[in-house]
Amino acid sequence: RERINSQEIAVQRAANTLNRAKGNRETLVLASELSLKVAQNSYTNALMNLDKLKNNTIETYIKNTEITIKNYETDVKLAEKNLAAYNKLKELGFVSDLEVLREQSKRDKTLHQIKVLRDDLNTYLKYDQRSLLSAKELNVDECEVSIEKIKVMNKANAADSDSDVITAEKTLELEKEKLEDLFE
Repeated sequence: RERINSQEIAVQRAANTLNRAKGNRETLVLASELSLKVAQNSYTNALMNLDKLKNNTIETYIKNTEITIKNYETDVKLAEKNLAAYNKLKELGFVSDLEVLREQSKRDKTLHQIKVLRDDLNTYLKYDQRSLLSAKELNVDECEVSIEKIKVMNKANAADSDSDVITAEKTLELEKEKLEDLFE
């Protein structure tokens, strides 16, 4: 009778192992679907970020910098006109050298800002723009690879899980056969 009790316990353990393997398989399917959706979402976001960079961020930076340069160029023209006017007023004795120097300083500072912005824009066009695009394109490629890796991993995990269920089913069958043999 003790051997029968022990075998009944073994059958129950094998049944529990089978149920756990089936539950693990269901959980794995859900987790696999979720990880694939997350990877696909990352890919979609990477594509949108690349598109945004190409069609908005880069163009906006270039346009804003060009507009700022034009505004500064207008400021330089205005400073030069003011400078000419102050020079005439200085000759007539209505203003001091200080006003003339102030206008020269404004003009020179603005000319310097124009030079710096042009240099920055050229550097952006030559290096930064390419670097930003390259990084975003690499991110898209990484997301594509991630999707494929997840598909392969999900397939392998599913095969392992199926194997665990089959093994648990066969173990349960064997334990039941041993129990039947004890009753004979």
